[in-house]
Amino acid sequence: MIVVDLHEPPEIVAFLKQSIDTLPKTNLNTSRWADYMWSTWDKGIEHVERKQWGEILSGMDKVERQLRLEYQAHPSARLYLLIEGVIDPDSSGVTIMKRRRIPIPGRKGTEVAWVGSWHSRQPYARVSAWLSAIQRMGIYLVFTQDHLSTAQMLVQMFKTSQRQSTTLNRYTKPDIQFHENPQIMSLIGAYNTGISVVLAERVIRDFTTIHNMLEYSPEMVASTVEGIGIVKAKQMQRAFGKDV
Repeated sequence: MIVVDLHEPPEIVAFLKQSIDTLPKTNLNTSRWADYMWSTWDKGIEHVERKQWGEILSGMDKVERQLRLEYQAHPSARLYLLIEGVIDPDSSGVTIMKRRRIPIPGRKGTEVAWVGSWHSRQPYARVSAWLSAIQRMGIYLVFTQDHLSTAQMLVQMFKTSQRQSTTLNRYTKPDIQFHENPQIMSLIGAYNTGISVVLAERVIRDFTTIHNMLEYSPEMVASTVEGIGIVKAKQMQRAFGKDV
């Protein structure tokens, strides 16, 4: 379910309805919520303030005040600033681009192109610095082209928030454990020993060295070391070349 502010464009709501079943509309802004709000998989709240580039370029201070009030009113919620539209920076400022159908030179028909519709003398360097400051406040930035891509982005953000992310898990290396005792380090570092630092400490405490542990049968190791069974003892001894 995505809750939508009453003042959001009906075109975006119509696009959202194609993918989201429940879209209650209410006056979110009066309670210092942003334009779109939903609950996440871990019982958190995310809300998205949608602005077009014209609102940003003509009133950064006003937008900043609104974001600050929303952020302060709901500090535990994750706040996004979604900026809709396309701009073209140049040395004299920033031009807002609009998608238009224009005649094809020398041919019949038209083609879709982005053309300049309004120019702001706001330096792009200042705009970039302002966006960086917004991020440092803890507000997340999202960029879209138009109402359709805004709706598509909102749907993806909502669906992603409904499950725990595993995006970077395959790149996350396990913590490397170190111990001052080289015997314990050898135990936990050997391939497929299957024991933790705690169990390795118990093995060395009871047998002093790995060599001594290998002198005994797996049954003896299991009966001596707390937390070590026969299967685990065999696995540990095989890791050091003992045929068990």
